[in-house]
Amino acid sequence: MTKVTLLALLALSATGADVDGDRDDGDDGEGAEEEAWEQQMNSLKSEIMSLSPQQVRARFGEIRPKREPPPRQSKIDHFVVLYMENHAADQIFGCMGLPGFDGIPPEGRKVPHDPDNPALGSVNISCGTADYVCKSGPSYDKYTGKFRAADMIHSGRYPYGGPAAQDDKYSYVHGLEAGDAATAARMYAPEQLPIKWALAKAFGVFNKLFTAVPGPSNPNHLFTQSGTSCGMKDNKLYDDCGGPTKTFPQMTIYDNLRMHNVSFAMYMNSTCGLDGHPACHGEDPITTDSPSAINTPDVAMEGVARHQDRFMSQTIFYERAANGTLPSFSWLHPPIQACDHPCNDVAKGERLLKDVYEALRASPKWNKTLLFVGYDDAGGYYDHVVPPFEGT
Repeated sequence: MTKVTLLALLALSATGADVDGDRDDGDDGEGAEEEAWEQQMNSLKSEIMSLSPQQVRARFGEIRPKREPPPRQSKIDHFVVLYMENHAADQIFGCMGLPGFDGIPPEGRKVPHDPDNPALGSVNISCGTADYVCKSGPSYDKYTGKFRAADMIHSGRYPYGGPAAQDDKYSYVHGLEAGDAATAARMYAPEQLPIKWALAKAFGVFNKLFTAVPGPSNPNHLFTQSGTSCGMKDNKLYDDCGGPTKTFPQMTIYDNLRMHNVSFAMYMNSTCGLDGHPACHGEDPITTDSPSAINTPDVAMEGVARHQDRFMSQTIFYERAANGTLPSFSWLHPPIQACDHPCNDVAKGERLLKDVYEALRASPKWNKTLLFVGYDDAGGYYDHVVPPFEGT
């Protein structure tokens, strides 16, 4: 199912980067020491899946970061990610009439109850009927493709019956309900989401960006931050699928950033770490929610948990945006009530997006920042596009 993602290339002012002190001015970046560093990193990468969390942390402590960050492009100094929850592309952007976007036509879209018997009626996929606070959670099964009922056996077996086996006309059998229960079939009109509409028109939206796993939050949070779900396709922990530990051991983007001396931080909607408040931390203890925490870092990934010194209050994010000192990479955790997860109020998600955008827009680094807003999965909402299974 399509994954809603908003890409805003924010035109910020062209002053030089000012990152937060990750550079090591020691002379360890050349010759034999550079080669030894590469050997240490390659060895750790090859063994990390078999090491305990304690062993991995010890090994990381033995490897000094490179002296200088690697060469990069010159246009962007600050990459900011706002990671939101559980919406399909059609539900948010499908009715905006964006040029080139494969969405919902203005008159709506009809999905038959039974394609072979039109007399049974249809579900109308309608624009402007979605509630800010849904009355019940969306019911559409976005993980089983768009097979007709008799062909559901193909949904778990490659090659899934071939490209002709799926069609949007079979969506009704996957939980696309009518009447008061039709949360999944109700789309937002652009006027209901003025912030997303304004940014989508001014900047851009990915037309067809799909979740890495046709599944719920946990595996997609894992994939987004580490490039793998370790075989996990459900909201579970590593030992639930045969792993030796509860936590997931793979390296993450944060590990690579740290080891290459690229500055980063994970920001939480909290007063943690401010004015004597306790330090920021993830969920404790580790539970099945920990790999896909919404308002805190996903500490069921060891490659997140070992960087607790980079967990910070969003107060610091806004301060750094204002003075142009954001790190090279910022990951923003929304508060639960403003993350767009059903059935939270999407108006609060709109306000959060506006606050983040305006903070960057007013920054002295306005010409050097990229904002990426992503949704972890489709969350039970209908989308008319047949999910691809090859060439993705």
